[in-house]
Amino acid sequence: LLPSLQRCRKLRRLSLRQNGFSAYCIPQLLQALEGAALESLDLSFNTSVTPRAGRYILSFARSQEKLTSLNVEGTQVFASTKAILVSVLAERQLNTMRKKRMISPEGASE
Repeated sequence: LLPSLQRCRKLRRLSLRQNGFSAYCIPQLLQALEGAALESLDLSFNTSVTPRAGRYILSFARSQEKLTSLNVEGTQVFASTKAILVSVLAERQLNTMRKKRMISPEGASE
């Protein structure tokens, strides 16, 4: 799977929901996805994904400019890490809308 993902640079959405991924797999998976045009990643209900893996996921989310959706529900990722992920992605969504000139920089609708 990982070599195939490394070649999918135009990949926009990936659902790996309930696939039995472990904390050990997460850094390798995220490394394979670096450089992709990923907008949405679903890692939910991989119950062996630990809080430590959550740190890798957060770092990945911060480094991926196009990523606006990342689901880690049903994992062991701390609620505090999930809250930071939500904040990072919400800010990115807002910035994306601003770039598309859907709203003004002040947050008011045009």
